[in-house]
Amino acid sequence: MLKHTQRNRKERKSWEARQTNKITHDKVAILNKTYFLDSSLQGREILPQWVFDSMQITKTDTLELSDLVLSRWPGRHQQLVHWHAVLTGACIVSPSYVASAGEAGSCLSFSPAIRSKRFVWISDAWESEHPKLMRIISSAFRRAQCKWERLESKQDFLTSTHFFVDRAKGQVRKFSAIALVSALEKVYEEPSLLIMALRD
Repeated sequence: MLKHTQRNRKERKSWEARQTNKITHDKVAILNKTYFLDSSLQGREILPQWVFDSMQITKTDTLELSDLVLSRWPGRHQQLVHWHAVLTGACIVSPSYVASAGEAGSCLSFSPAIRSKRFVWISDAWESEHPKLMRIISSAFRRAQCKWERLESKQDFLTSTHFFVDRAKGQVRKFSAIALVSALEKVYEEPSLLIMALRD
């Protein structure tokens, strides 16, 4: 019984250590960044200007141009902020994270999706339905590190999709071609396609 208890305790500590490693990361560098205020902080006194000046952090009123997004509650930020962060790798941070240079507060960081090679087709209908999100995506396309290639037509997308899917089993790359389409344009007869229909 004692050996069994000791083994269980050891396995539990090992599991807890693995879980801790999953959520413990190095501090994110915030020097020489450009920040944008999330709506949760708009109109509020955030931090003294000297805090930003000491870290050479400048402000922008355009979300797409930011490297940092200051949010009162990182994790409860706007959907557009999340898209921007996921695509470009921008960090979503609390004011206390900036004030403490990463010693306190909250920070969400992402690996930039645009650094993975993708072929993307955006339908005219989807673009007209989501103008704000389209601005974020268009800005991401213009970034120097972007490896996404925008396709001109649905046919180009279908050709690209079949190119990556019609392969030997171990070489299939289903998510290399992506389409953004309206709900009415969803293609059900093509199970190999990744179609994203977003709602406002």
